[in-house]
Amino acid sequence: MSPVTVGILFIVWSVFLLYSASVLFWLYEVVILARNQLVSTEELVYGNDAVQVRILTIGAEAVVQATVNSVPDSVDDVHVIAEKDIEIDGAEVHVVPEEFDCEATHKGRALEWARRHVSCSREFILYLDEDTISTSQSLLVEKSAC
Repeated sequence: MSPVTVGILFIVWSVFLLYSASVLFWLYEVVILARNQLVSTEELVYGNDAVQVRILTIGAEAVVQATVNSVPDSVDDVHVIAEKDIEIDGAEVHVVPEEFDCEATHKGRALEWARRHVSCSREFILYLDEDTISTSQSLLVEKSAC
């Protein structure tokens, strides 16, 4: 065999062995290690009462109102984080102050302001964009759906 053929075979076999090792390690993680990490579904059951919804907007009032209207009635903690003052039925509106400064820009700035200034005692915070329409009555998996 020529040295070029040996070099090519070496590279091909090296890539094959490396790929095979990664596949075998992934199988080990999925089959062996994941078995130890299984948690009872009883511990993972949350209803809509465990969710605070935060809707981010610049100020599109009609669009935000449609989003708020689509949130299931069982969610009673809905907040709108806006860049300007707007009137929304069924949600508490928070306006990001002009003087608030952070490294983030645009909606990231609003996210950071809300993280620091809007209190939450719920297990989960669901951030929605202003034009997100919820088509389900359950925001999280409930026990009956497991």
